[in-house]
Amino acid sequence: MEPLLKLTNTSADGHLAEWVDLLPQETLDLIERIGASDALAVDESFYPAREDIFSALKACAPSDVRVIVLGQDPYHEPGQAMGMSFSVREGTKYPPSLRNIFKELKSDLGADATTGDLTPWARQGVLLLNTVLTVPRGQANGHAKLGWLDVTSQILQSVMTLGNQLVVLCWGKQALSYTEHVPASTLPNVHVIASTHPSPLSASRSTKDLRSFLGSRPFSRANEVLQNNGARPVDWDVLAG
Repeated sequence: MEPLLKLTNTSADGHLAEWVDLLPQETLDLIERIGASDALAVDESFYPAREDIFSALKACAPSDVRVIVLGQDPYHEPGQAMGMSFSVREGTKYPPSLRNIFKELKSDLGADATTGDLTPWARQGVLLLNTVLTVPRGQANGHAKLGWLDVTSQILQSVMTLGNQLVVLCWGKQALSYTEHVPASTLPNVHVIASTHPSPLSASRSTKDLRSFLGSRPFSRANEVLQNNGARPVDWDVLAG
């Protein structure tokens, strides 16, 4: 079985080599142990495809990251997951959470999305990171204990300590609680914007601690924070084609 972080020295690697250089050896070793586990032994038994597991890192250089969108784990139905939180490939039917994200994008900025592929956001420095990077087919959160949480915690820790002005969009209690376990999340360059999750069950419902996702204006608020701290805003409307 090939290493998960095998570099091909081609354009297919994107920015992956920069992340490999940034992460400590113990994290790289953990990634390879996960890659060699029985859970990932059969490609068709999990999502995304093996070559897409690190798509979020390939699309976005560590030094360019200015917004982090935290997801839980990949979509677990065929043809959906592509290795970036909430994103689906061109032509794929939008999952319910993504439909609500686009609904809020329209309400917040008047922006329309004509594709569910969020790669254009990633290329601007939006790290679309799931906290767990693989999922068994049809079993949401089925790889939560595989070791990915330690990997993605270190990814967050490493990028937060680079000193970039960062906005972390935490959609849901789990995403918010996850950042609280990353020491660097309290640095002055890290700004957290939290709401409930965009899934249909919670998107329009506020809680004691979180405002509802719908109406939370995460995109304009993220840009406001970036601009107020001397960083470039994100062109969220780039999905309009």
